[in-house]
Amino acid sequence: MHKQIGHYLYTRASEDEIVAAEDIGYIGYYSKKKILDRDGLVSPEAVSYNRSGKYFELISDYRPDWVVLYTDSPISQFQNSQKFIELYKLMKCFSFDQITYCCYKKR
Repeated sequence: MHKQIGHYLYTRASEDEIVAAEDIGYIGYYSKKKILDRDGLVSPEAVSYNRSGKYFELISDYRPDWVVLYTDSPISQFQNSQKFIELYKLMKCFSFDQITYCCYKKR
């Protein structure tokens, strides 16, 4: 599924667009896009947001071009908020074995 997401972004996102995602390995490798790591492992700017529980604020402050959300993740609960929906449009969801990730593009 992560490989499919990476291929999807590779064919739809332009070269200079930034993708915010939690699971960055396959997505980053196959999309060949710059990744804003929402977990903060390779994007230290995310750490303070995560420590304070301000997961949406990371997105609203950095405004990545794409956001990939694991729908059941506790750090993705903002996905149905009015503020997020005003900023991002749902493009495609990928599911496997009761796990769903959705790709959103900046409006």
